[in-house]
Amino acid sequence: MTPVPDGALNFRQTLPGLYRSGNFSRLGGQGRSGVLALGVARILDLRTRAERGQDPPPFLGHPAYLNLPLLPYRSRALQRRHRCGAA
Repeated sequence: MTPVPDGALNFRQTLPGLYRSGNFSRLGGQGRSGVLALGVARILDLRTRAERGQDPPPFLGHPAYLNLPLLPYRSRALQRRHRCGAA
């Protein structure tokens, strides 16, 4: 069983070599070290710019960190539908 890095929310191993977690913004120094000690090659942050502004990513600037927000595209489509009066 993979140890949970200190401060990681909803952290678990989903497949060999693949981990998932909630927001990493609560990770302290030991938690960040714990994540990196797992040998991760990429840390994907799926949050929007607004979400990152509220809870800054602790790995920002690290070569493994990549932000790929998923919701902006969905939000724009929802906003267009709302403006057009579609349900």
